[in-house]
Amino acid sequence: MVCSSWSWPNMFDVARNRVSLYNDTASIVNRVKLLMLTEPTELFMTPNFGVGLKRYLFTYNNDNTIAIIKDRLIEQLRIWEPAVIPEDTTVTRGLNYTGQSSSGTSIQANNKLELTVTLKTRYMQTITFDLTENDLGGTQ
Repeated sequence: MVCSSWSWPNMFDVARNRVSLYNDTASIVNRVKLLMLTEPTELFMTPNFGVGLKRYLFTYNNDNTIAIIKDRLIEQLRIWEPAVIPEDTTVTRGLNYTGQSSSGTSIQANNKLELTVTLKTRYMQTITFDLTENDLGGTQ
């Protein structure tokens, strides 16, 4: 797979005097995260770019909210991300970890915005990544 993009926001590697790049799946994950975290109208001259995930930060993390985020993400992937098959995208509530913490209590994320996004690329790879409140600049 030949796919690369700037490693935004840390794209300048001053020590090596070059621009840093993400390659392959890291590139796709970076671009999709930027797409999800950008508010519509935030990008100059492109008012329809972005899912606007920050607006859901203080809402209930229920199935309705997840469905809205997923629909908006699929719509944006169709327009802006050619390396992904939008129809095969899934967004699930909470992190894909079921188990217990070190103290023996079960781990649950009830009302935190924690999402697991699974994408299928046109290169027939499946990519899974997590978005948490830390990615949005919130506290955890």
